[in-house]
Formats: sequence, structure tokens, C-alpha cells
Amino acid sequence: MEESKEKIAKKITVTINGKKYPLVHSEDEEYIRVIERYVNGKIEKLSKDGMQLSETAALVVVALTVTDELFQTQKNFSALKTDVARLLTEYDELKKENEEMHRLLEDKD
Repeated sequence: MEESKEKIAKKITVTINGKKYPLVHSEDEEYIRVIERYVNGKIEKLSKDGMQLSETAALVVVALTVTDELFQTQKNFSALKTDVARLLTEYDELKKENEEMHRLLEDKD
């Protein structure tokens, strides 16, 4: 009997730019910690790049940056799906051509 792997939502506190924020999430805590580090890294990069922003402005810039990354990833994924569909169609056509060539060769014998 296979166990159900239903994810249960749990409360996790993340620290973003030194402030604590409670989250209710069904993902593993380590997954949330990866996101926490990623967001904090983006904020740190703004500071290293010399941008002197208020906390709110920094969070808005990071939100816009991460959203842009998401949209670019979705766009790239969509392009890849289109490429895969085209390649599968080409493969099917080549497979049919190959089968036809084999039939022709067998008919010649």
C-alpha cells in the first residue's frame, strides 16, 4: 500500500533583510530557506551595487527583479516547448520517411 504524500501546511518564520515574517507553507523548510537566502542575496546585491534604498524600496526592486526572472523563465520555457513540439514533428516525419525507404528497398529485392 502506497503512502499518501499530501503536504501539510505549517508555519515557518523567514528573516528577510533582518525582519522576521511568518509564512504558512506546505513545502519543506529547507525549500523555504533556499528562497529566503535567494531574496536576501538579491537585497545584498542591491546594496553592493551602491543602491541606497529604503527597506520598502529595496523589497519592491527585489520583487520586480524576481518577477522579471519568473516571466523570462516562462517565456524561455514556452519557446522550449515550441521547439520540442517542432522537433517531435520533424522526428515523426523522418521516421515515416525512413519506414517508406525501407519498404522501397524491400520491394526492390
